[in-house]
Amino acid sequence: ISFVIDEMRIDDDLMVIAGDNFFTYSLRDYVDYFRRKERDCVCVKVWEDEKTLSQFGIALLDKDGKVLEIEEKPEHPKSNTVVFAAYLYRRDTVPLFAAYLAAGNKPDAPGNFPAWLYRRKEVYAYTFEGECYDIGTPDSYREVCEIFEK
Repeated sequence: ISFVIDEMRIDDDLMVIAGDNFFTYSLRDYVDYFRRKERDCVCVKVWEDEKTLSQFGIALLDKDGKVLEIEEKPEHPKSNTVVFAAYLYRRDTVPLFAAYLAAGNKPDAPGNFPAWLYRRKEVYAYTFEGECYDIGTPDSYREVCEIFEK
């Protein structure tokens, strides 16, 4: 992300979406929420399968959707609100990617940045309706193909 910011000289709001996600929620609704809040945003959904919660980033939110905590892949999740790899960052947040990396933080997982960011700036969570699937493995890709084949 930082490489693209530097190479493309990005000086604007920024949307980051993992390329191995297949989703059915509305990006327009997500962007509208981002614009109303005028804050950085993460995309979340309440997850019913408690057995798989530790495979995701987990958020704790206040009643208004403000992020109180994000923990990446916790052994003992504190909630069932899953953070998906779709982020909206304000223009003034974009330079913080360099600060994040300069502090020695992990560069390779996009979910680590919002887990760092919420301690420095207000971050809000857009709770989406619809589905989001990680299709990062051949098996998970085939599974999603079977679901949507019908």
